Amino acid sequence: MRMADPWVRPPSPGPPDSGVSSRPEDEAKSLPGKTPSSDDYLLIDRLREDAAAGRMDLSSILSEATHAARFFTDATGAALALWSQGVVICRARSGDTAPPLGAKVDVDSGVSGECLRSGRSQRCNDTLIDSRVDPEVCQEMGIRSLAAVPLRGGQGVIGILEVFSDRPNAFSDAHITLLKKLAKIAVMGRSKSVTPLPATPREELPEAEARPRPEISAWRAAILRDPLSLLPARMRGEEGQPYRLMAAAVLLLVLGLFGWMFSRSRGGNRGAQAVHAASNDAFPPRMRAGIPVRSLSLAPQSLGPTWVRAMSCRKPQPRS
Repeated sequence: MRMADPWVRPPSPGPPDSGVSSRPEDEAKSLPGKTPSSDDYLLIDRLREDAAAGRMDLSSILSEATHAARFFTDATGAALALWSQGVVICRARSGDTAPPLGAKVDVDSGVSGECLRSGRSQRCNDTLIDSRVDPEVCQEMGIRSLAAVPLRGGQGVIGILEVFSDRPNAFSDAHITLLKKLAKIAVMGRSKSVTPLPATPREELPEAEARPRPEISAWRAAILRDPLSLLPARMRGEEGQPYRLMAAAVLLLVLGLFGWMFSRSRGGNRGAQAVHAASNDAFPPRMRAGIPVRSLSLAPQSLGPTWVRAMSCRKPQPRS
């Protein structure tokens, strides 16, 4: 199904529009028609108040904004579309020339696509000579001019509000200003319709279990009010400051002593490991394996004759 200003892509849309063009038809003046009055803006303010107060759900806000856009601009049709799961879908419509609910907007071409891509208001004064739209489809649907404004959320463009007319040059700058106000109301309703986070397990507990006991609450309040209340009475106030300094010094001394003992124990373990490694390198592999090695020392009985021979070889020294 083909729609004007391709809400569904036409057969040959051509290359995407650059978003900056100088078209003579854009400079044409709008024909005399309905001009927004002070009463129109008053009704828009009331709609904004109702949306801000939460007296309307999202569907009602979108529907009212779309009907107001068609009525206040004297358009033959209006549509409001929002981003949803990667596509822009029509969520509200008004008038005969509006696309059906659920129709997808082609973000790659057309006036609607240019509005979504650039985040700026767009206007087509004559669909018969504007290259951004399909003139045949627009003629079949009775659309000669259209205007679109983006819906800006906290993270960028979240949708589009568009109006259609069967007359050329039907929309003026005043109409664009009015459409921007209605777009802000739709954005407000969308932001308030965000699903709240699920309740935490603490909120799901029974009231008796979730509520802290009175004595615990009083103890916490006393600590927050005076952290020194945990100390003995003589260590509180200005008179107890020397005791607090002494306690802090003792605590630091104890911590330093434990740190020194810990580092020394680690150093002793490393020394024992070094000695063990050195002993393994000093002894032959057979001894490390537990295999006995023949002793190289002389037997006691062999020491006697050797010592006698050594002594007999010594000459007596003459006495002086």
